[in-house]
Amino acid sequence: MHHFSRINLRKYFKDDFHYLYLIFILAFSVRLIFVLLFPTLGGDADIYMLVASNILDGCGVAISQVNAETCIPHFGGNQGPGYPSFIALTWWLFDHSNLATRIAQTAILSASIIYFVSALEKFMECRKKAAIIGIIIAISPCTLAWPRFMQTETLALAGTLWVFSALLNSATHKKLQVSSISLALIFTSFIRLDAIALIVPICFTALSISGFQKALKNLTIVGVIVSIPWVGWMVRNYNVGLSSVLPQTFVVPGGGAEPKGYLMWVRTWMTNTYHNTNTLYPTNRLIYSSISFDPEIFVSDKEKRTVETLQEELQLYDGKPFPEHIDHEFKLLAEARISNQPFNVFFVNPLKRTMSMWINPFNSFGWPTELDGDFSKSLRIEIAKGDFKKLLEVAFDNLTIAINKALIAAWRLSFLAAFIFVIIVTILKKPPNNFMIFSTLSFIVTKSLLVGYLNPETRYIMTTVPLIEGSVICYFLNKNWRLA
Repeated sequence: MHHFSRINLRKYFKDDFHYLYLIFILAFSVRLIFVLLFPTLGGDADIYMLVASNILDGCGVAISQVNAETCIPHFGGNQGPGYPSFIALTWWLFDHSNLATRIAQTAILSASIIYFVSALEKFMECRKKAAIIGIIIAISPCTLAWPRFMQTETLALAGTLWVFSALLNSATHKKLQVSSISLALIFTSFIRLDAIALIVPICFTALSISGFQKALKNLTIVGVIVSIPWVGWMVRNYNVGLSSVLPQTFVVPGGGAEPKGYLMWVRTWMTNTYHNTNTLYPTNRLIYSSISFDPEIFVSDKEKRTVETLQEELQLYDGKPFPEHIDHEFKLLAEARISNQPFNVFFVNPLKRTMSMWINPFNSFGWPTELDGDFSKSLRIEIAKGDFKKLLEVAFDNLTIAINKALIAAWRLSFLAAFIFVIIVTILKKPPNNFMIFSTLSFIVTKSLLVGYLNPETRYIMTTVPLIEGSVICYFLNKNWRLA
């Protein structure tokens, strides 16, 4: 019996189709459980679905109310136009089925995982090692649950794996895969704008496999190919009369202008992800009465009194655009902060919120174990700042949720710690094969600087998780393969 099993297992690993097919089935089936049992929309889904409805109704990429007399053109919803267009396509094919959208994005992500594993196999020259990494990525608790949402995370991860698969193939063949990289970057950037961070590992790859002149030539070609659809989209934005051909950092219902002064002030003191959700999300939905400020963020009693007065007036504008005169007052407060505390504003606070984004142990990473929406905002802030007593109280009152969050955090932070260890050892010992580690590191650093400065939500680092897992496992398998 055991001999028969070994023969079959070897046959599966010798056959490309069976080997990748099994990983695809594993990745797809575990995610399908969440899609079928715990479907939900997610915070930005209303905007994506509104844009998708307008596309199907002939209004184009717009954030008008469906069937409104006048279309209000938009850059793309909460990100680029890619995800709303994807929803519109699946709705058109499957009679407005959200289930079809979720299954389609699950299939695309599963396909990207096996493409990544296939690229790893060629890069590592070992199918069994690649299979082990593929199985870990397929069942990683940090990426399992995202397809249940009508959000960009699933396709953003698929696109990121597509880009890195092309980079691995480039490193294997010592030739930049220009076409594949360009198409992958176009796809991913139209889904999520922070995909711009992928430019850095692409440049790193080009420089690592060829001389500067050849790398510059190839990167220029990639740049031209990627710019063609984006320039076309900007021309469209100009033609439909948008005030800016570039996206705002903050989407306002009805296509209104973002409250630049308010955003500027919040970013002068924001230090963790819950500051962000308590101040920006209500504003994004024009529910100003739900805005909550950490009482410890004020630099003076005068600033606190000013903000309280502005907040009291702002509540009267629920459902309406952010008032310009209030936005101007927040801008003055921001300028005062920048003038008095430039080092804190531009260095210390961005560093704190980036660290908070990475080490936050409370994020559920898409699992259906979030605390109720009416859970105290101030209590979230206190726990995030390290109030251990209140943390234990909440944990015992929500034991199942706490255990789930703890397991996910343990998995993610263990791999993160291992990745830091691997980087240090790699730098000190300088092994000949460190492309996977440093291409991943270049992406992590760039993404952290970009997202941590603007919008430090922990879910935005999800696209780095499979790369961290793959890098760590790849390193230890190479070091201890015989033992493994």
